[in-house]
Amino acid sequence: MDKKKLTAIQQHNAKLVDNMAPLLVIDKLTDALSVADVEKITETKGRREQVRELIAILFRKRDVLQLCEKFLAALDEVDDTHKSIADDIRST
Repeated sequence: MDKKKLTAIQQHNAKLVDNMAPLLVIDKLTDALSVADVEKITETKGRREQVRELIAILFRKRDVLQLCEKFLAALDEVDDTHKSIADDIRST
């Protein structure tokens, strides 16, 4: 994944916040997120805020490009709505 995809994720932030189920996605990212990361997300109140926290955590990681690729793969695995968002990001 290149930096253009990071920009694409940022451009689709509103769609992610409106449609993403963060707990389903973090279940697919267990190898990419620390226990502390997961706790921080799950302790955040409200689904929309949890999505924002997950994206913020991904963008703060040292290996952000690799993690964002895993994030898109996780979206693919959740359901068709999430896969559609991932496809939109990839095509941006």
